Amino acid sequence: MNKCDKTITERYPRLIAALQWVACLSWGEAVTCIRDYQEGRDYSGEAVNHFGGTRETLERASRAWVRGLVVDQRRHERERVQEVSRGLR
Repeated sequence: MNKCDKTITERYPRLIAALQWVACLSWGEAVTCIRDYQEGRDYSGEAVNHFGGTRETLERASRAWVRGLVVDQRRHERERVQEVSRGLR
């Protein structure tokens, strides 16, 4: 792992996880996708190119990650409301 990859790994751990989940990338492909995007390249490895390029891959991963957090937050709020209603009965 070079210095640039280590910096990306430390700075964007959630984005790397989202890329691995959404686009089925390996850790190395996800880090390379972020690095290539930062360097202004439109395309990266074969898996990223198949998915639509660096920008498209990162956009889809970030959208999916945000939607996942929103869903988890709503689920948590529903469970909390149910717990409160059980305590009041």
